Amino acid sequence: MGIWKLIPDDKNSDRLTLNPDSFKKLEHVRSKIERLRFGIVTHPIKLHFSRELETREVALSKEIIEKLNIPLFAHYEWLIKNGEIQIGPYIGFLVSNYMKILDEYIDSLSDYLVHYNEIHGAVLAFTLEGVNRSNQTIRGYVYHPQTKQWVKGTYPYPSSIFIRGDVKSNRWRKYFRSLLGYTLFNDFYFDKWQMYHLLSSSPAIKKYLPVTTLYQNPADIFSFLKSYSQAYIKPIHGTMGISIFKASITDDKIIVQYRENGRNRMKIFTDYNQAQTFFSLVLQEKKFIIQQALDLISYQREKVDFRLIIVKNGSGHWEYMGVVARYGVKDSIISNISAGGKAEKGEEALKKILQLTESESRSLTKKMCELAIEVAKHLDQTGLHCGNMGIDLAVDKEKKIWIIEIQHHSPAHSIALDAKDTQMYEQTLRNNMLYLKKLTGYVKDQG
Repeated sequence: MGIWKLIPDDKNSDRLTLNPDSFKKLEHVRSKIERLRFGIVTHPIKLHFSRELETREVALSKEIIEKLNIPLFAHYEWLIKNGEIQIGPYIGFLVSNYMKILDEYIDSLSDYLVHYNEIHGAVLAFTLEGVNRSNQTIRGYVYHPQTKQWVKGTYPYPSSIFIRGDVKSNRWRKYFRSLLGYTLFNDFYFDKWQMYHLLSSSPAIKKYLPVTTLYQNPADIFSFLKSYSQAYIKPIHGTMGISIFKASITDDKIIVQYRENGRNRMKIFTDYNQAQTFFSLVLQEKKFIIQQALDLISYQREKVDFRLIIVKNGSGHWEYMGVVARYGVKDSIISNISAGGKAEKGEEALKKILQLTESESRSLTKKMCELAIEVAKHLDQTGLHCGNMGIDLAVDKEKKIWIIEIQHHSPAHSIALDAKDTQMYEQTLRNNMLYLKKLTGYVKDQG
C-alpha cells in the first residue's frame, strides 16, 4: 500500500482515520478490520474517514501510539491481513548480550540502512540485557531515516529478528522462536564439529570435506598423523584463526606451527612424550577438531583461501554476492584478515595464482558458487532457518575445491570492503534487509 505518514490524533480514542479515497481499493475488507498491529503487539481500533487528510496520511489516536511505542519518525508501509492493519515493517537486530557492547557498535549498523528507501519501517537494534519479558518491551535503538542517527528508547517486540551478533543462548532462541516462529532469522548455532556432521550427511557435499575427527587426547593427533602426515587442530567454537595449530610428522619429528601474539611460532619435538605434554597443555581449555591438512595453493608463501558470500534476497532465494580471496601473513598457517592477512577480489586472485585465463577463472568461480549454493540449500533442508552465510573454500594445486568452514553465525561481510568491493558489501546488506522485510509479510516496494 505504499508509504504513509503517521499523524498523532490527540482528540479521539482508539481511532485510525484515513482519507476515503486512499481506502477505495480495500472497501471489501473495511468491515473486517478491528485491530492495529505494530511488531507482535496489537490494539483495537475503529476506522474513520476524513477528507481533511491527504491520501497518504493516517491519523492515529495518540494513546495508541504511546501504548504501542510507535516511533513517528520512521517511514511506514501498511499491510492488511486477518482483520488487522499492520504498520511496518518492524525489524529487529539482536546484536549482543549486553547494552555496553551495543552502545559501542550501534553506528556500524547504519551500513544496513544505506538502502532504507527500499526497506522503510522501524529498524530496532537491541541486546538481551534490554529485553523485558514481563511486559514484552525492549530498551534499544531505532534508526531515524532523516537524521541517520539511532534513537534510544523503549519499544515493543519486532515482527522479525535477525540474530546478528555473538548471541548463542539456546534458551533465548527458543523464547523468541515461540513468539515469532519462522521470522526469527539466523536462529541456530552450530560448532565446527556439528557442522561437519550436517554437511557430511550429504554424499554430494561430503566429497568436498577434508577428513575430520573430534580431539579427545594427544594420542588422537598422533594416530591421525600416521594416516595424513599433516593436520590442523582447530577449536570447535573458534573464530578469527585463534588457537589453531598445524601438526606435521616427518623423519620421526613432530613439528607444530601456530600464531602467538601476532607472530608465527614453531616447535619441533623429537620425543613423543614432549609433544604429548605440549598438546595436553595448549588444548586443555577448549574442545577441538583434528582436520586433514591439504596441499592448497599459496602465493609468495602466503596461504590463500576464498570467502564466498551468499545470502537470501527479497524473494527468499539464495543469491551469490561474490568471492574474496584471503591471503595470510607470510608463512602463517592461517589466512584470517584479523590476524594480519589481506584480501583481494577472488577472480583476480585465481587468475594470478593459477595463471588462468579470464574464461578459466570464471569457470572455476562458477563451480565454487554452485557448491556454496548447494551447501546452503542442504542446510535449509535440515530445517534450519539459514539465509546469511560466508562459506570458506580452498583450492588445491590440482584445482580441486575443498570446503574449509561455514560461517553461518555472524559472518563479517566487511571482508568485501577489505577487497575494495564496496558494491558487494552494500548489496549483501541490502539483501539481508530485503529478506527480513519479506519475513514480516512485506514485499519490496516497487514505487
